[in-house]
Amino acid sequence: MMEKSNASIDAKLWNAYAGSVFRFKTQWQVSSYAVITAWNPNSNQRSKEENCISNQALEKQLNHVNYVPVTVGDDSFEWYEESYAVELSPAEAIILAKTFDQNAIYYVVNGVLYLIACVEPLVRKKIGAIEERLV
Repeated sequence: MMEKSNASIDAKLWNAYAGSVFRFKTQWQVSSYAVITAWNPNSNQRSKEENCISNQALEKQLNHVNYVPVTVGDDSFEWYEESYAVELSPAEAIILAKTFDQNAIYYVVNGVLYLIACVEPLVRKKIGAIEERLV
C-alpha cells in the first residue's frame, strides 16, 4: 500500500485518528478488513442517540458481508465511536464511509493497520500492527 502525507484533513484530527485503539466485541479472524463508523459525520460531534441511529443505518447496509462490532477510541475511551470491522475492499469501504460523511477509515491487511482518508484514497498512513492497538 502506498503511504503519503495527508493534505485534506486537519493535522491534529489526523493524528488523533492515528492514535486510536480498538476493542472488538467478539473474536475476529479476518486477514483484510475495514473499520467503519457512521458516528460524528465530518467530525462534527453529535448526540449518542443520533450516532446510534446513523450506525443502525450503516449496519443495515452490511447485511451482505461479514462484520463484527468494534469500539474505536482514545487510550482511556473518554472519546470513542462505535464502529464495525467489515470484510470489504478499501475501495468498497471508502464508498460506504463516504455515504455516512466520514473523513477516514481504518484498513487492516495481514495484521498491519492503515489509516485512509476518504477524500484521498491514496493517502494511507501505516500505523503499525493492529495487535498493539487492541484493548
